[in-house]
Amino acid sequence: MGSELRYSFDTYPLTYALWAAVAVSWVLAIAGLVVRLARARPVARFDRLPARIAAALRDSTVQRPVWRRPLGGVMHLGIMLGALLVLMTFVITHYVTPRGSEWSRSHLPHALVDAAMLLVLIGLAVAAWRRHFRRGEGRVVPAPPARAEDVGLWALLLVGVLTALLSEALLITLALPAWRRSAFLSAPIAALLEGMSKPLRRGLYGWSWSVLHAAVLGMAFLLPWTKWRHLVLAPVALLTRKSAPLARLDAVDLDTDGPFGALRRRDLTWKESLDLAACVHCGRCSQACPAATAAAGDGGLDPRRLLETLAAADSAGPLAEACGEDAIWQCATCMACDDVCPIGISPLSLVIDLRRERVLDAARFPQPLRDLFDGLTRRGNPWGLAQAERDDWLASLNGDGLAEGAGGALPTLAPDGETDVLLWLGCMGGYDVRARNAVLALAQLLRRAGVRYAVLGADEGCCGDPARRAGNEALWVDLAEANIAAFSSRRFERIVTLCPHCANTLAHEYLTLGAPLPVVHAAAYLADLVREGRLAPVGRSAGGEATAQEHPLRVTLHDPCYLARGMGDTASARTLLAALPGVDLVELPHHGRDALCCGAGGGRMWLEEPDAPRLGEPRLAELAAAEVDLCITACPYCHTMIADGGADRVATEPAAAGDFPEVCDLVELLAQACPDPAIDHTPAPTTTARDQE
Repeated sequence: MGSELRYSFDTYPLTYALWAAVAVSWVLAIAGLVVRLARARPVARFDRLPARIAAALRDSTVQRPVWRRPLGGVMHLGIMLGALLVLMTFVITHYVTPRGSEWSRSHLPHALVDAAMLLVLIGLAVAAWRRHFRRGEGRVVPAPPARAEDVGLWALLLVGVLTALLSEALLITLALPAWRRSAFLSAPIAALLEGMSKPLRRGLYGWSWSVLHAAVLGMAFLLPWTKWRHLVLAPVALLTRKSAPLARLDAVDLDTDGPFGALRRRDLTWKESLDLAACVHCGRCSQACPAATAAAGDGGLDPRRLLETLAAADSAGPLAEACGEDAIWQCATCMACDDVCPIGISPLSLVIDLRRERVLDAARFPQPLRDLFDGLTRRGNPWGLAQAERDDWLASLNGDGLAEGAGGALPTLAPDGETDVLLWLGCMGGYDVRARNAVLALAQLLRRAGVRYAVLGADEGCCGDPARRAGNEALWVDLAEANIAAFSSRRFERIVTLCPHCANTLAHEYLTLGAPLPVVHAAAYLADLVREGRLAPVGRSAGGEATAQEHPLRVTLHDPCYLARGMGDTASARTLLAALPGVDLVELPHHGRDALCCGAGGGRMWLEEPDAPRLGEPRLAELAAAEVDLCITACPYCHTMIADGGADRVATEPAAAGDFPEVCDLVELLAQACPDPAIDHTPAPTTTARDQE
């Protein structure tokens, strides 16, 4: 091998000089990135390192996230695998064994060269088809058009592959190597070129060889400066991506002098800076984003454009202004962008840091959020409703103990008290009448299963999710510390809540404040009770099989973002629905982790404008077309947004009144199948907290 390299160096000195220039280009690019990362804000990303390494290796090689769209998987596999094979065999055939008997007998490398070129051509053809002919097919938001950089890189790769194919075909006609029988793609082309004169073929071979090397050198030179750098950075981005659960936010240090969010590029975390460099601009985040869907190109929030703007931003002004201050408040924090990114980038983290800077440093944010923060600060709920209203409701249920036979009561757990389940109401469960019905249904089910339960009563405050997602980290800490103090004075085995937002905040984000809490969403807890046989819906036979009904109830399930994507639980609700006799589940086109957002999260429930398009409109359209009797939810925010959105659709289109299904919480449907004769579970009037606000 050494002699072959010396031969190549003596024969092609200019080639090696150009490769040296490529090496210098790489060193400069890497040095610049390292400097940016070293100056960035720290963030923890190396916990559970063995598991992180295993996941990064799996997703870098198998490319599981890419295959969520099969056509995209075919494209990426063809281009990536083909390019790597071409590079490997190119080095072997041109630098390791460029002449002699070993070269003549190298059947496998040359067969791999042809296979690699075929894979790249297939991948490029699929890429062109997806970007130019199938952009909008089957998607809520069409794929973004190819950028000039994309077209240029594809063209360079295409030139390289075609000239490699031509060079190999011409070489076969000139040298008649033994490996020509293995070159299944270039040998037929060589047969077509046999009619040319030998001098012409020699001249063409020299030109094609030169163009091929120029293309390879050009690709190598451009790699660290273009989106192709993701070949190196994507595995690192996957290694350092946000670990499960997806809904958990990174903490910010409030004991510094600030800024407390992202004012300039240097204020981003090193992971965020790495993400900006690793992004391939595929646009999957924008296609999944409900805000981008609602804006429809009108200058609103677009995750891909946000990443591109931040990557190109200088230090002249605040990043939030460069990205558009209105745009950052359109995010519903649904995590769809984070979930679909094939290389672990989190546009949501960037949005949250931009919001933190606007709230904590600049004090520039929409007026409805000022009212939200004021209500949370003064009265412990986002609507600013009197806490006595919730406390009076609890008192009316005769709930100040754990005595058996308390009916549908919500007993209050006093300090130093003990219970099995601490039932966390959440702001919706405490103040919204729709959600109160679901709370009572959950209480009924717990009693039916023989579970001792209680609530915190007056000591329960907001978990802080609306404040934190809106950028007010300081207020979130205050709310969380008050709740942690209430928890610490009581003994319980589990906290159960109907709200996925509360479940995520209590279980995963209070950890950063030193409070590990045993929290579970009601759907998961009830699914366990059903599996254990402690809850058995009426109509189940002695053998446990559901009895058939002549006219089954057709229902569909709206997966809440914070339950399905945020905490990764798509099974519990379906387990409960499967246990209900006479209920047929009809899945929506977008379900599970791919579910469309209702538009309530991230403070959006308080930021909706009457004349602005609803972020949840695509979901409402799917529900209207579902032809089902009920839409089942497992989140009080989703219940409110879908019910109100459906009512508005009916009001504006009376002819479509029969198309939109009634909305029902999952626990209410389960409670109807597990009745407790001691409880009168008549639904209350439907005045909501939003109406009272």
